Amino acid sequence: MFEDKSVQEDVMRELDWEPAVHSTEIGVAVKDGIVMLSGTVGSYAVKRAVEHAATRVRGVKAVSSQIEVKPTGAGARSDADIAWAAANTLAWNALVPSGRVTVSVTNGWITLEGVVERRFQRDAAEDAVWGLAGVVGVTNLITLCAAVPAQELKDEIESALARCAGVNPRPGRISSPASAEPATASAEAISAGPASTAALARNQAGRLGIAVSDSVIIPVLYSLPTASTPATAATAWLR
Repeated sequence: MFEDKSVQEDVMRELDWEPAVHSTEIGVAVKDGIVMLSGTVGSYAVKRAVEHAATRVRGVKAVSSQIEVKPTGAGARSDADIAWAAANTLAWNALVPSGRVTVSVTNGWITLEGVVERRFQRDAAEDAVWGLAGVVGVTNLITLCAAVPAQELKDEIESALARCAGVNPRPGRISSPASAEPATASAEAISAGPASTAALARNQAGRLGIAVSDSVIIPVLYSLPTASTPATAATAWLR
């Protein structure tokens, strides 16, 4: 069990090691493992750096950030300037499909909207703009519209589960919405741990443009039959 005082000191030391952060500008309080950050910084990029530094510390259960972003001097930009810079940054980003994402800016806060096919494209759009000068925050409202049939997604996830098993060529099976086939997998497939197996399946789905959460995959993996449990199965629906 980590003492709050010890966690607070470790977070402050971690901030000292973060080159983008002036640690004297940041207040750190800890209660029951919850870190509360306060202070004022000159850019959203610095705010993110502070938050990420805090989450790296052992004993931190969650981070509540009350840090304000107030660009000043050369870092200050008008909404029109930020919108122009963001639009051009997205246009030059090879991972963001052209013409699929729109940008609006209000008081320095960027809102991204549009429709893309892949999760990495959605993430790439946000990553491209949060470091721009004058930005105080980003809201990503880009939605996913998968161009992959459910059966193809099912086959790809089965393949990912089979690769995870390694020693057993028999693939696991994940049911698609069009099929009532139950989800099953070998004990070897689960031996690597449900979380790691789910990560592979989720990442495979993400590459195909489908957002599949742990709430869908993890319960299925815990319900799969192993050598020591009855051969019952749970039906998983990819929502």
